[in-house]
Parts: sequence; C-alpha cells; structure tokens
Amino acid sequence: MLPQWHGFQAGKWMKEINLRDFIQKNYSPYTGDESFLAPASDRTQALWEKVKDLMAIEREKGILDADTGVVSSITSHHPGREYIPKSS
Repeated sequence: MLPQWHGFQAGKWMKEINLRDFIQKNYSPYTGDESFLAPASDRTQALWEKVKDLMAIEREKGILDADTGVVSSITSHHPGREYIPKSS
C-alpha cells in the first residue's frame, strides 16, 4: 500500500481508476454541525452586496449583459472577478 493511502480501506480503486469503489469503501457521513465554518470575510460580504444589487437590477430591468461570443463551459471563462463591475 502506498503511504498516501494509509488510513483508507483497500479495494479495486487501488489497482484501477474506480471512484465508485473508493467512495463506497471510504465514505462516512458528517454528523456534526456548522460550527467548523469560518464567517464570511469582509471581501466576500462586500462582493455579495454588489451581487445582490445587480440581481435586483436584473429582476427590474432584465438581463444586464450576456457573453454571446464564447460557448460556456467550466474552463471557458476567467475567474468571476472580471465579470463583476467595479463600484462607481
């Protein structure tokens, strides 16, 4: 067993790419609460305020802008900060 696999239950996943087997052998549900989460940062809260304002404007006026030149996929666009307008 490779050292990085220490602590995991053995299975087919060790000899072949088999995500289903890995999950079935090693999954255990989390039964705790949300106390381990950190609160949203000031930057996150400021960004969320901008997003909420833009969503309200879109509900009122309709879609503000759409990129019709790029087919959408998980890798087709740069990180979101380029698409959120700066405060004026």
